[in-house]
Amino acid sequence: MSFGRLTNSFVSGTNENTVALANVNLDFALFKLEAPKEFKELGSSLSIWRRKNAEEGNSHQVARWLGALFEHVIPPTPLLVTAYGSRVSEIITKPGISPSGSRKDGPFEKFVGADGTSIWAAATSGPTSVSVHLLACMLARAWDAREAVAIWAELVAERKRELEAVLRTGSAISQSSLLASRQEISRKELGAWDASARAWLQSADEAMISRHKRLILIIKNLNVSITGGEATYGRVLRAWKNATTGMEKLLSGMPHEISDGAVMHALSAWHIFPDLVVLGSRLVEVKFKDALVPQGGVVTIGLQSIPSHEHTGITWSLALSHLRYYGDAIKVSSSGDSTRINADQLGLLVFGSLMGFWNVSQNHTIMAAQWFLALQQRVQLILTKSSGRLKGGHLTRSYLEWIDTLALAASALIKSEDDDRKICLKILNHGRRRGSGLIDQGGKPELPFFGLCSPIVQACFALEPEVERKIHYLRKVAQSMRIVPGQGIIRYTNAALGISEVITAVPHLRQSLKRQQDNSLRTAQVHVRWLKVTITPYNRPCHCKGTCAKAGCTCIKAGRPCTIACHEDGVTAIEPCHDYQDIEVARAAGAISRGELWSKQAFVMKEDDDQGTDGFEGENLPPLFTEVHNYASCFIVTGAPCQCHKAPHYCLCTQERKSNSLSTRWLRELINLGQVSLCASEEDTRSCSVDPSKLPTPYAMACVGSGDMSRSLSDLQEISDKDLMECLALVSGECAYNGVDLKQSFAAVMLAWPVRESSVESLRVISLVSKIYRHLSGATIPLSIVRLPVPLFKTKWYTALAYRNRERVPLTRASTFACVAMFESGGLDIDPSMLESVFAMSSGNSIFVSQCIISDPFELCEPSKIKRIVGNVGHAGITIMVPPRDPKVRPLTDDYMVISQEPYDQKRENNFQSTSLHMSFTGYELPLDIGDYGTIDSNLFIIETVISVRDHGVWVADVDILNAITDNKLCKAAYRPCHPLEDSSFEKGSPISIDSWEDLLDAPESVGIVRAHGNWIARLAATAVLARITKTGHILILGDKGGCWKCQSDGQPDVSAESAKGTTGSACLSTGFEYSDRYLKFIID
Repeated sequence: MSFGRLTNSFVSGTNENTVALANVNLDFALFKLEAPKEFKELGSSLSIWRRKNAEEGNSHQVARWLGALFEHVIPPTPLLVTAYGSRVSEIITKPGISPSGSRKDGPFEKFVGADGTSIWAAATSGPTSVSVHLLACMLARAWDAREAVAIWAELVAERKRELEAVLRTGSAISQSSLLASRQEISRKELGAWDASARAWLQSADEAMISRHKRLILIIKNLNVSITGGEATYGRVLRAWKNATTGMEKLLSGMPHEISDGAVMHALSAWHIFPDLVVLGSRLVEVKFKDALVPQGGVVTIGLQSIPSHEHTGITWSLALSHLRYYGDAIKVSSSGDSTRINADQLGLLVFGSLMGFWNVSQNHTIMAAQWFLALQQRVQLILTKSSGRLKGGHLTRSYLEWIDTLALAASALIKSEDDDRKICLKILNHGRRRGSGLIDQGGKPELPFFGLCSPIVQACFALEPEVERKIHYLRKVAQSMRIVPGQGIIRYTNAALGISEVITAVPHLRQSLKRQQDNSLRTAQVHVRWLKVTITPYNRPCHCKGTCAKAGCTCIKAGRPCTIACHEDGVTAIEPCHDYQDIEVARAAGAISRGELWSKQAFVMKEDDDQGTDGFEGENLPPLFTEVHNYASCFIVTGAPCQCHKAPHYCLCTQERKSNSLSTRWLRELINLGQVSLCASEEDTRSCSVDPSKLPTPYAMACVGSGDMSRSLSDLQEISDKDLMECLALVSGECAYNGVDLKQSFAAVMLAWPVRESSVESLRVISLVSKIYRHLSGATIPLSIVRLPVPLFKTKWYTALAYRNRERVPLTRASTFACVAMFESGGLDIDPSMLESVFAMSSGNSIFVSQCIISDPFELCEPSKIKRIVGNVGHAGITIMVPPRDPKVRPLTDDYMVISQEPYDQKRENNFQSTSLHMSFTGYELPLDIGDYGTIDSNLFIIETVISVRDHGVWVADVDILNAITDNKLCKAAYRPCHPLEDSSFEKGSPISIDSWEDLLDAPESVGIVRAHGNWIARLAATAVLARITKTGHILILGDKGGCWKCQSDGQPDVSAESAKGTTGSACLSTGFEYSDRYLKFIID
């Protein structure tokens, strides 16, 4: 029976040959059909490796099996197949989408290029297989990899049961379907099928970015679901049918009205863009002008008003019974879109997350962006003036790079227009709604904009000196607690200056001597201060320059230091203390300038260590606090009657005192800000007239009015450089700035020192991620990163970077790969210690490779430097590649005729032109535990990967390049031939030319010079092999230009800057490294 007859024939359950046919060992999946002409461009653009897999390998078999299994489920859609073939061919030929592999890609050459494997496998397997691929794209767009594989497993199982049931009833069934139903399609094969479609979506989105963005904007404003039957199998099949038949009608020129989300979802997954008519508050026509869609193929959709807190877009809900090993079916829901963003857009997402974390109104988004731009400009100016670093702190440019990251996102938002502005706002608001956990999760809240937009902070920053800021703040606290006059005071003591002040916490009503037109006395709310320089004998030296310093001072006569007490003695005092007078004048002038009343009082600070109390005592205490007054005779400085309260019994002035003092036994301290404190009477706190439990936090105080950003930009400019940088220092975790301790500063008060640095630390993470992704051109990040289970600053890869002098140690290779894995997957938090030997990672349409693997061994490669290559290695999920533990090397040959090893002739040649590096897999795979207990499929695998050296296609050795380039036997030297190598340079004879792998493996007794000049692949291969087989001696790697090797070998310091720039081993060059066979074994030229 021919294959064609087999696929078109039917059998029934009563046919005696049914069982025999089902057991025929005929793998019909090996047959390949001619692909439709529209797919030809795709096929010719695939790499040889991908095309072979698509035509002969597992991908082709899976495409044939799935196509046969579902061939009678989906109606034929010839127009859709034709249009899709044209579209994928258009996509893959766009510049940069599917680059061809070359020698510069080293061992990854065959894996380079867009992954169109599943498409070409389907195209060469028949139209039904193409429809199956289209379903794969729909599932990959809506679900993550594990969910998609679980759906595929359920579809295959249910379809097989369905075919078995049909067969038992005696109904006819195609032979190809029967054969496919008896094939075992593993979850690994389904995972690879899904991975190929998933990688293709990433490449196609990039190629059709403009149209795709416009379509996503519309989809995000929809509120529709993909409907279907009760079970997952029925729901998926119905969505698949609705999408394919709906698209077929559109491509035939028929209009389509959306009543189900399947068609819109298919538009996004298949990259076909019909014109849209959007019905909302007004009719909007969206013209895509897609040449694949005839003029009549228009989609009409109705927009619905969607509350901002609800999920938007196309929703798809299923119950998956094949997701976990055990338990009931898991209900899952998808928003219908697996949007990925680039590294620049990640800044917008985090910007929105920060706004959500700070609870900043969405209406203030643009003003917030302008504020961060202004902040960046101020900080840059300050750091420029201070040469980037100030005394006693670590606020370097690098330490504040997180500000640049936010400013870059803010700039992108402000400069964007039209659809780009809408996209920016969509990403930002997504972060605002769902991503605040990226900044921190739980704990005490933080001040929006680091407190710099708070009215109370701004008002306090306008005051000088520092103590006045604290006094102003405590008065605001008293006001918020509804403390009334007479219930509380503010105390200020400064032992260093020897002063004490009693200050009103809330303004008192003062009656003026002036009268109004009706002859009544005018009243005004005023604050009052009473000042006294504290007498503390023999404790505070006097620094006067006057006559007190002469012999007339009794202290000096007695052999004691002159103190302020000397000037207070009415008998022996010679003249007033200048210190006293200066302080008094300054404090009085400050109070008067702020419109406050001021009075000098003759009281002293009394300290009683035995009793543990301190208080004021004297003959002329402030009127509010003297021993016994009546309501009428109480005065506030000016002699006007006391108006503290309408009723005398509420007036603090009328309360009796047992002594002429005011102590902490009578006052209860509510807030202590160091030298300044807010106090209330014990009686009022006991009676709850002043309730300490209602004391507002600094956060609550600073938040009052901070939602209004209308003046934020101008107010930021009014904050001094010192205040601005002190706040940034505190939120950055610094307790000092420019040599000044900030722990008792007003900024520390408002930020509640010690500051919880969560927001800034998470922003530092994003700044570091931006640096990493700067070298990964084209890499994208899924929006699902907002669902990260921990804040950014608590991720394992970041916490592994220990602090050293307030600076994080440089990124390691393992931490960089862990970071990329997390952002590539959307949330996998891997311990870097598990990735120490990783040299590459494959995911989606990207291969992330350590730069050292594809660079000349002489080049200075940072350990953390990673490069992105467009392509993948064809495995599902994230593939982490590690070398085998003990790479093999070809044994020495017994054919002496192949060994040349001629004396070195001073010529720099490339005699390893046929050397190449190749990558393959041993078959060992280890799924990594990511904490998702019970799930069948893993999304993260460590795969043992071999990099082989071949010469003319013949295997030479397997190598561990990362281990080789860090071998301590390696040295590097730049080359300038002012002195050629001479025999006298070496103790055991002339250097030997190494011109073949046989020469290299069978090492000469003298120094061998590997001549692979200008061939980085051969030089890297030789370095790796020699590091493996050389037991003693050094291996010197020469650069193309720079210093002279003889000068350097003699220890002469004449090494040019050009030489040192590309040399990591310059230390050994400058210490008299001798190139003799005692030390040197090989030179790689």
